[in-house]
Amino acid sequence: EMLRSLVGSEMCIRDRSDTTFETAIAQTELLSEMGKTDEAAEALALLAATDSRMTSSALIDYLTLAVETDANIDPEAIALGDILRFESKDSEIVGALAAAQVRAHIAVDDLGAAFRLLLDEAGAIGLEGVEELTSGAVIAATTRYEDTAFLELAFSTTLETVNPEAENAVAARLLTLGLPERAMEIISGQAVGSALMERRYLRSSAALEIGDAEAVIDELLGLSTERAEQIRGQAERVLAGQDTISAIAQGDDWKSGNWTTLAREDDALSRDVSQSMLSEVNI
Repeated sequence: EMLRSLVGSEMCIRDRSDTTFETAIAQTELLSEMGKTDEAAEALALLAATDSRMTSSALIDYLTLAVETDANIDPEAIALGDILRFESKDSEIVGALAAAQVRAHIAVDDLGAAFRLLLDEAGAIGLEGVEELTSGAVIAATTRYEDTAFLELAFSTTLETVNPEAENAVAARLLTLGLPERAMEIISGQAVGSALMERRYLRSSAALEIGDAEAVIDELLGLSTERAEQIRGQAERVLAGQDTISAIAQGDDWKSGNWTTLAREDDALSRDVSQSMLSEVNI
């Protein structure tokens, strides 16, 4: 009852200049437990900005709540995590703090910072956490990146540490860009549940674009959804000689990573991506 009285509907931490750090933390914890996550995130944001005693645990809570509630995240609070991680190096909390920062970076659309932090703190975060967070960053990048930046990601080693859902997302966009060979490479592995179902659709669509109508039929065997029937119908028309499949230009060069050849193409996207990849190789 005493703690509950501290968080009455009209009470706000910012109005209590004499509130101790420990009491403020207790208030935010209770606000969160009561389901008042917006208020808790706001209170923690104030602490991060004004109290030099902000702890790693409290910052993790703030970043987590801010992401969950779609609150505006203070970039300085994310940067504070760098300082706290340095001060707490070799501590178990470093991984949790880095993970919270990665999620915050993704939320504020700073995907480059998210990928860098994942690389720097992979050991502290752990394999399972790295896969989950990298997958989230890749899905976000697939949605938000311009074509050139996306293709750099799609041909990078980053995709070696993502889950099937992220692989599917990348493959789907590659198909829209006319790159079925690379899409097929990415989704060649195993998946389960809804990710497997989506993967079967993507594989059949890629096979259709590549020109392998028989592979389309095999991939969709047993599926009778509207989406499956549409793709299957296209493949059957091809097999019956009533339609043709358009193979993508420069497919072999993309598949083999022949960046030197692609850098000389007339297509601006091919040139930009290839020159970027060649620059990385020459660093």
